[in-house]
Amino acid sequence: MGNIFSKFGRARRHIEKIIGRANVHCDAVSLALNSFDGAPARALPHAVLDIPDAARLQQVIKTLYEFGVPYVPRTAGTNHDGGAVPLKGGAVLNLSALDKITLINTEQGWAEVEPGVVNQRLQDALLPLGFFYAPDPASMVFSTIGGNAALNAGGAKTLKYGSTAANILAAEVITPQGEILNLSKADNGPDLTALLTRSEGTLCVITRLRVKILPRPKNLKTFKAYFASLENTMNGVRDIIAAGILPAALEAMDKTTMDATQTPYPAGAEALLIIELDSDEKTAAKQELEIMQILANNKAVTIETADDEAARRKLWAGRRAAASSLARLAPNLLSLDSAFARSSLPESIKKIRGIFAKYNVRAGMVFHAGDGNVHPNIVFDETNLFEAAQVKKAVKEIHMLTAQAGGSISGEHGIGIEKRAAMAFMFDEAALGLMRKIKAAFDPENLANPDKILPIATRGAPRAAPQYLCDIIERIKQNRAAGRAMIITGLGTKFKTRGRDKAALSSAGLNQVLDIDKVNYTVTAQAGCALKDIAALLAERGMYLPVPAARGSIGGAFAAKTFADFADYITGIDFLLPDGVFISLGGKHVKNSAGYDLPRLLHGSMGAYAFITALTVRTFAAPAPKAAQRKFEFFRPCAQAALIKKVFDSDNLFNPFVFGGAQ
Repeated sequence: MGNIFSKFGRARRHIEKIIGRANVHCDAVSLALNSFDGAPARALPHAVLDIPDAARLQQVIKTLYEFGVPYVPRTAGTNHDGGAVPLKGGAVLNLSALDKITLINTEQGWAEVEPGVVNQRLQDALLPLGFFYAPDPASMVFSTIGGNAALNAGGAKTLKYGSTAANILAAEVITPQGEILNLSKADNGPDLTALLTRSEGTLCVITRLRVKILPRPKNLKTFKAYFASLENTMNGVRDIIAAGILPAALEAMDKTTMDATQTPYPAGAEALLIIELDSDEKTAAKQELEIMQILANNKAVTIETADDEAARRKLWAGRRAAASSLARLAPNLLSLDSAFARSSLPESIKKIRGIFAKYNVRAGMVFHAGDGNVHPNIVFDETNLFEAAQVKKAVKEIHMLTAQAGGSISGEHGIGIEKRAAMAFMFDEAALGLMRKIKAAFDPENLANPDKILPIATRGAPRAAPQYLCDIIERIKQNRAAGRAMIITGLGTKFKTRGRDKAALSSAGLNQVLDIDKVNYTVTAQAGCALKDIAALLAERGMYLPVPAARGSIGGAFAAKTFADFADYITGIDFLLPDGVFISLGGKHVKNSAGYDLPRLLHGSMGAYAFITALTVRTFAAPAPKAAQRKFEFFRPCAQAALIKKVFDSDNLFNPFVFGGAQ
């Protein structure tokens, strides 16, 4: 602490020249107010720096880097997992003044905002223009879009429109060394936009975002159904999705939460489900009949509907107020955010409630039920040491249960401090090792929001590769031992291996569809499967890929970024590293905010980082709108893409020509 204090002391004079003495706060009150966020963790910074504008922020970060002072970017500080807590002291960068909506372009469908813009403020600005911004976390009235991006926050509309990462088109960020990067999701090459913006401030500080905006739907229909059991509620959710219906929102809460929010409910009701449709009029009418039948089949006690905005707000009121209402029940609220495959929701919820009973923990549960995201909101008193210890045990068991069920320990809150130990339940050492190397490559001095996300220790054995990969793994190891570069290809529709003096490593033999799941609406296919073959198999079951069935393989389309939005629909990915190590990430859960976004990073990487072997993709009940196919061309690597190349492939063995090897 003293060492960092002296480092800041040496930097202070320079920082005061940049932002003015009045914007540097070292008084006890300022430090205390910036020592916590929505999590139990506390740590005092050495200073709070009010940042007036992005230009001076760059100079401040350069100065902090020069003097070795750690820092934590902060806007509203409403996150649940300690991500804004300055564990190593140093400086808190208060970015709340960076709150301008700089441009709204309805013709092209985007808005540019600074990180301190409150989500609701953008929604209000778009309303008179007939547009909306899809990510709508329950905290939207006070959380900021910069914070939402850093954590990949979701909300009620994630099921249909995706979480924040899927709605970011471009970003301006500042690296730990003080370099400004302008990134775009549409850029050729790996998706650095998702990697950096979703890094909880550990790889960069966000200064500007270009986000997708959409025309407001003309037809809205909202249902609120009450059920005699939470199990019946979750079965209703499962059946709605399995019927191919994609609501704009599918939200639930239990009786404890209904009581806390003072939501009136009929006798015998134990849970409620809110369903919102925004389809065209004809589709909505058909879906309404199907939904009413599904609700009846799952023993709904009462069903209410709303067509106008006033009635709709009334139906939503309790759900929007859930967290704040539960927070009034005890001095402390701990909100978890596990994400499961929808088919495993009923059983997982039953087990979570069993954990509550085992440790005598008080909790209300709310759900982004359509995408399998569960929020157990635990209320307790941290000054009661026994109660706090019981809560800690319960949380650990919930995280272990989530990982064992193939889910994510974070659907939308991020990891921060509170869940970093549980990262070892979800990821093996190979995956965590990649993340550690990425952090070290971008932030070698460990100054950008240090000691967040990544666990100190890991547990368990590495994940075993499927049997069908054994021969390929052996070939990779032999080539590596011989120092032989390898050409990674799919079905050869993008580039040919002929004439290249290197070993060819093709996914063409990996051509099996491994799983088609109509309950969760996912398909898992080996990377060499032709898109047209997958599409044909799905069509027989009334299921459709989110992208057109273009020429080539599914792995090739993903690695080449054939479609700019393809990564938005990937829920799981398997790949091999140049040393033959197998890594498997994700599963059938729709939402995931745990750790660095390696799947999106591989989107567009053209086989230069890893050999993709299988993908799990969301599917839909109707064909996707025609998407423009990108012209294939090799990307020109930037310095940051080259840094990541060294993390994945320090010897430049996979597709070496992408990063300047011999042609």
